[in-house]
This record gives sequence, C-alpha cells and structure tokens, in this order.
Amino acid sequence: GAAAPPSMEEAVAKTCVEVLGKIGEGFSSAEVRDFLRRNGPTPLAIFLRQEISRFTLMIVRTRTLLLSLKLAVEGTIPMTSELQDAMTSLHNATLPEAVVRVSWPCPAVGYWLEDVARRMTQFSTWLAKGRLKCYWLPGFFNAQGFLTALKQESTRRHSSWSLETVVLRTEVTKYLTAEGASQASEEGGTFIYGLALDGAVWDNSNGVLAEPPPRVLVST
Repeated sequence: GAAAPPSMEEAVAKTCVEVLGKIGEGFSSAEVRDFLRRNGPTPLAIFLRQEISRFTLMIVRTRTLLLSLKLAVEGTIPMTSELQDAMTSLHNATLPEAVVRVSWPCPAVGYWLEDVARRMTQFSTWLAKGRLKCYWLPGFFNAQGFLTALKQESTRRHSSWSLETVVLRTEVTKYLTAEGASQASEEGGTFIYGLALDGAVWDNSNGVLAEPPPRVLVST
C-alpha cells in the first residue's frame, strides 16, 4: 500500500534541516573589519556594521533554536515549552515566536527565508563592493538609522552644513527597477526601493498619487 505520511515530528525535523541549510551562519567579524579597513569608519559603514551584527545574532539564535528542536524531536534533549511552540509553528509553516522576537514579523516561513536571502545578498554586495547606489530599505532592522547616516555623510561632504539643519527630501523617480536606478546618477542623494503604499497607487506617468483599483489595498 501507500507509504504512511510523515509524522509531525518527522516533518518538523525535515523543516529544521531545510531552514538550517538556507540561512547559513551569518557574517564573520573578520569580514566586517576588512570592510571598515578598506572603506573607513564612515557613518554608513558604522550603520552596516550594526546591521550585520544584529543580522548575525538573529542567525545564531535561530540556528540554536532549530538545532535544539531537532534534538528534542529525536529525544536527545527535553522538549521545552518554547521548543513545543516552535514545533507547532513550523508544522503550520509559520514563524516561531522565538524567531520573530530576534528578526521581524512574517506570515510564513517561506516568505521569511526569502527576506533573509535578500538581506544577505544586500549585505554581501555592500561588503564586497563598498557603498551601493541603490538600497532595499525594508531590508534593514533600523531604517531610521540608515537615513540618519545619510544625513551625517551629507553634512561631512559640506563643511558649512550643520547636521541639525539638514533635512531629508524624498523624490519618486521613474525607474521601475533597482537595476535601472543603479545605473543612474545619484546627484548627491541615494536611491532606495521596496516601499509600499496603503490605500493608493503611484501613477508613474504623471508622478502623482492615484486611487487604487478595486480590491487593491497595498501597492508596491
């Protein structure tokens, strides 16, 4: 007859192995030190160091949870309430609360893994190539810190400017992709992408906000 479906424990153990294989181990302190040596301790470089530190801590704690859960499922260590909660969440393809606490809310494990991969790519590219021309803003733990670092760098480039008087100005461009923006001139600013509109859409042809189509609540 047909093979019996895997038990909850078997399915969760398999998920643990899959997630562990996809999230890696984060970034080493040597990589960050080498980046700072090459690029200097600029405000954006310090911001990157802080983001990578938090990202790597998230990876370490998530790996610890999943490895412990795998051992608990195998009967090697006791099943604590936190591990039981994690097992239930993973069986339902949702993110365990223990992971949410060190990362960010996400409706499903698959979406969270996509976010982890995108953050890892952005950080890796930044470490390898230096300052980027286009940043995925939702990929930062502290987006406000990124904007503050931009203001600090602008102030340093203009000796007569004061940080207290520098303000941020946002301009929506007509570039449809991050790649297109990366090939354009920043003119002293920085390109960002990944923002969303709630209850409206952006009319790129006319450069204005517009009413969304029926049943469209959020647009990107």
